[in-house]
Amino acid sequence: MTQKTPVIEAANLTVSIPEGPHYFFQPTYRLDILIDVSIAVSPGEIVCVVGESGSGKTTFGRALLGLLRPSGGEIRLDGVALADFSKRVSARCAKRPPCCSRTRPRPSIRASASAR
Repeated sequence: MTQKTPVIEAANLTVSIPEGPHYFFQPTYRLDILIDVSIAVSPGEIVCVVGESGSGKTTFGRALLGLLRPSGGEIRLDGVALADFSKRVSARCAKRPPCCSRTRPRPSIRASASAR
């Protein structure tokens, strides 16, 4: 059995934010929001992130999408480190997300509405 490369993988991910009083525009310390989080999602897998309010679910998602820069660990998309993606590729992906580039929901909605 061959092992497929994960579609998205995070290894030892840590995300920190500046916190505390700012002196000369520099925070006095950093607060760790996520500490040493790892996940690997294989092709065809569906994953649900569940947790209490304020547990870091949104921060985790933003880090996986490249909207937040992790302070530690690594994120890989199809085996390529997110840090290695060029700004041009990242901008192209942000403009046309994969879920919208392959599907056309409006024609299918019209077809189902007219079938009634």
